[in-house]
Amino acid sequence: MTEDLRHIHIESGALQLETNLVELAEDGALPAGRLRTRITEIQRERNKLQAELSQVIDSLDAGSEYINACLELLRGPYEMYNERATRSAGG
Repeated sequence: MTEDLRHIHIESGALQLETNLVELAEDGALPAGRLRTRITEIQRERNKLQAELSQVIDSLDAGSEYINACLELLRGPYEMYNERATRSAGG
């Protein structure tokens, strides 16, 4: 869910910048060369943010897996203790 919201935020921000640039170009307030440069910069920034978002999501996924594994161990501490005690006594 958070990933979707972040993606929407990145896309809407970049789209707004591109829309503003197109309006400036239509008004003749921005030369075509400068317009292309700015759009390229926006696309690079969008790609950079998407890559960073992907790394954050990977880190969150790994953290979530770790926490879930720890919670699973805590689900039955008495049984886990007895199992370890039985293995130690028998082995």
